[in-house]
Amino acid sequence: MNITKGPWQAKKLCFAEHDAWVILWPDKGGSHMRRLDDKGQFTASDAALIAAAPELLVAAIKVSALSIQTEAHKELRKAIHKAMDKNQSNT
Repeated sequence: MNITKGPWQAKKLCFAEHDAWVILWPDKGGSHMRRLDDKGQFTASDAALIAAAPELLVAAIKVSALSIQTEAHKELRKAIHKAMDKNQSNT
């Protein structure tokens, strides 16, 4: 699995016009930052969900590995494939 290593953090930037959110992640002794928007359209909940994405994906993969075949598990596997950019068709 090739994802940006975490932990990811959501941080609020305060501007005169509006607030904005960035995602921070560690890399080689420093931090990288990606701004989510420039118009204040992302909320704290949006930023928190994005920051939790790596841990959510790892947990989903562990649950998916169980030999359970419920409809919910099928949906989970489909979401994992989408997150990993594999076969994003709706079939």
